[in-house]
Amino acid sequence: MQRSKALAFVTVVCAIASVASRPAVARVIFVSNDGPADFRTIQAAIDDANDGDTVLVAPGTYTGDGNRDIDFRGKAITLKSETGPEFCVIQCGGRQKSSRIYPPIEAEYHRGFYFHSNEDANSIVQGFTVTQGYLRVENGGAFCCTESSPVIRDCIIIGNVARRGGGIDAYRADIRVENCVIRDNIAGSIPLDLDSHAYGHGEGGGMSIIRSNARIVNCLIVANTVQGNGGGISCSRGDPVEIVNCTITGNRTGYWGNGGGISLGPDSGYMCYLRNSIVWGNLAGASGNDVALWHSAPILWIMRARIESSLIGDDPNDFFDPYERANGDWITGDPQFVAPGRWDPNGTPDESSDDFWVDGNYHLKSQAGRWDPNSRTWVQDDVTSPCIDAGDPGSPIGEEPFPNGGRINIGAYGGTAEASKSYFGQPNCLCIVAGDVNGDCRVGLPDLALLTDHWLEDRSEYGRVTTTCRFIESRSSIDVTSRVSQSHPVEGEFRLSIDVAAGTASFDEVDATWGAEPGPTGDLNAFFQMTELVSTNVKSTRIEFVFRKNIPRFPCADVELTVTFHQGFVHLSGGYLAPVWDGAEYDLDAMAVPVDDPRRPQSIARMLEMIIAGDVDGNCRVDFADLAAMTSHWREVGPRAYIK
Repeated sequence: MQRSKALAFVTVVCAIASVASRPAVARVIFVSNDGPADFRTIQAAIDDANDGDTVLVAPGTYTGDGNRDIDFRGKAITLKSETGPEFCVIQCGGRQKSSRIYPPIEAEYHRGFYFHSNEDANSIVQGFTVTQGYLRVENGGAFCCTESSPVIRDCIIIGNVARRGGGIDAYRADIRVENCVIRDNIAGSIPLDLDSHAYGHGEGGGMSIIRSNARIVNCLIVANTVQGNGGGISCSRGDPVEIVNCTITGNRTGYWGNGGGISLGPDSGYMCYLRNSIVWGNLAGASGNDVALWHSAPILWIMRARIESSLIGDDPNDFFDPYERANGDWITGDPQFVAPGRWDPNGTPDESSDDFWVDGNYHLKSQAGRWDPNSRTWVQDDVTSPCIDAGDPGSPIGEEPFPNGGRINIGAYGGTAEASKSYFGQPNCLCIVAGDVNGDCRVGLPDLALLTDHWLEDRSEYGRVTTTCRFIESRSSIDVTSRVSQSHPVEGEFRLSIDVAAGTASFDEVDATWGAEPGPTGDLNAFFQMTELVSTNVKSTRIEFVFRKNIPRFPCADVELTVTFHQGFVHLSGGYLAPVWDGAEYDLDAMAVPVDDPRRPQSIARMLEMIIAGDVDGNCRVDFADLAAMTSHWREVGPRAYIK
């Protein structure tokens, strides 16, 4: 989080807990290799944990024994980084043998995680970069999941090597992979020789799924390599395998490999569902640059595929299905990424072993605006991607910003706050008109069509969340010119109640203090008192609170807080609306976890998934009230404005 002398930010990140009470109070176990903590290594913390506990890992790079080959030992716990994968790295330290230098380097075989003790969906890994896994003859360079069902969420899996599943291997498992980047992993032997005419070994450069169920959602699977089949994903005997809102590009196979993006092998009784996804710009040495349904045996031995509302390349060799085992509805062509990645031959175009990947930007171009993560602004392009508003009409639109066309985008950013905006041939609407479902700045027949498509859908059960959270640790400081910064841990609890269906929210019952002085007031109650609440504006994925404050250390007026729902978390952020005096910078970064059951993300993520096009009044169902709101604004046209 960036600091500013003109605006001091307060950020609290709170995981959503189950409303149901638990018989035992779960613990939070803190890990840090460079500061106060319960344990110095991740494995030691897991060994001490019990079902329901959370292991919270401070920012840093974690190496060596105890921070690799991590084993949950069958425990239903959540392992979570404090600040996200960019700042919390598990460096496995695997390496191949080398005799070309003196003294010679001996091989070291390590991976990130090994799930093999019947772990279920309550075993969660969240928010880590996992890199340098190396297993010459074993599977799963970063994650190996055998007869287990973990959840892997918000992770960056990069630069790992294994015989099968360079990034992730699932065998007789039931895994869920959400919002992950799987990039530059290798399945096969090192060094790679993709040009060799010898049959290549290895399956699934990014992921290998064998005799397993899997659900892969909002993932970016890029630049993975395999000597055998399935540069991005290799799947055989998986039922069902669901690939939803993913972008799979830049992956490649060896000379005899099939399915540069996705390889679907045996056998006939199993099904892969590809929905709202982009599989484009991959390369196969043999057949199916993007997708291959193949097997050397007769037709009865090939998996089936159901492809819906997705994009695949239009080269004749991009889609390989000689026995017509795939059905559905998809488009072909160029997805119009902002900047596709590419393989650089490193000056040796005839030698593939030294190629390196130049990464790109996989947001979709839009004349109405697309998110630029570098400038953190919305940027207009001169073309609009065909993937915008091309998703399954029945898929919830999630957090897509307005105008969103009332229909989800395809690709990894579809359904998220970074989804590119819908373009209707004119400047964007300056304000939202009730009943303008698709965002074209006019209430008319297209909006009525979207409403009728979802008529009487009712998902109100997902519209209410109440959770009590506990402050665990903060790295807060007050930095004043020419003074040494001071750190203040935070302790205490608060309650957050949100009812999107009713359009109400409260943030109350705060009982939290700074553990050290000086603090702005000595406690946090002064920040969050409902008696000082000026206004609350409830939207589908965002709630805005304005508190009226007069804090002695910081003489300013209002404190503005914004609550957003994203990827199963509630984020509360805000700041002072007047400059801080005497040149001080104030920054609070407190981590809070639910008191009742931190290992079970409750329904806010599902609530996000359930936002319905046509729900004009935001009560999580489409009915006559929405129709009445629409007809009251029938044919109304809103003012337009160009994006700045």
